Amino acid sequence: SDTSIQKFHYKTNLYQYLVDNYGLDVSSSTFRHFIKNNDEFNKYFSKSNRTSRSVKCMRYETSPGEQAQIDWKEDFKFLTTDRGYVNLNIFVFILGYSRYSIYYASLDKRQSSIFAFLNDAFEKLGGVPSVIVTDNLKTVMDKPRSEYYKGSINAKFYEFAKDYDFKVQPCIAKRPQTKAKVESQMKILDELDAYQGKLSYKQLIDRVENINLRKNMSIHQGRPKTPISLLEKDKGSLKPLPTKEIRSRYKNHQSIVKVNESSMIS
Repeated sequence: SDTSIQKFHYKTNLYQYLVDNYGLDVSSSTFRHFIKNNDEFNKYFSKSNRTSRSVKCMRYETSPGEQAQIDWKEDFKFLTTDRGYVNLNIFVFILGYSRYSIYYASLDKRQSSIFAFLNDAFEKLGGVPSVIVTDNLKTVMDKPRSEYYKGSINAKFYEFAKDYDFKVQPCIAKRPQTKAKVESQMKILDELDAYQGKLSYKQLIDRVENINLRKNMSIHQGRPKTPISLLEKDKGSLKPLPTKEIRSRYKNHQSIVKVNESSMIS
């Protein structure tokens, strides 16, 4: 209903929700046909989906290990069962050739978090892509790139890029099609709205990981293969990791402490 906090932005979201939680056992095409022939259900999706005119552009593919794209799903307001509302941020890292992606959920968007996420992604992959394509994030760019200005990369992020030996390629502002591979992930993450008020904070983080795993195991429309099956080609062409000493500077270090009854920490 209109008063429900659960939202299904696309038919795909509802289909996946019913498969995961109610054991729906029909093909997605059969399900879409059923929705289309039910006026009430079809009206719901016609109302929630807004079509926008987008600029047509040529598909651009990259070689293995050449490129990765990054972006935030920012300030996603989610009602958890144990913490109430949280503003969740999801950092998305995707390799250009294989489309293999890694998601990181976070309650902040600090630059130190980006460094830690990127370092962890590079370590998981065993190497570093030659180019990182990014939006004009404030933690990456001091001044955004435009049609007439190349932009100004943040000094700390520039040093991070030098340490890991990759080139920073900012997109022209208001041209999301230049990083369409990572932009397409944002629609997948809209699936989380289907679970509003249904999950604890930990279950929410687990759900993000499940969506990420499913995406990597699904056949990509542009290729007849799954991202995980193409990952080894990407891995084989990545640049080597920097030394452990360099990498340790960018990790999120946590310490175990004791807190007594007087709230004194030792």
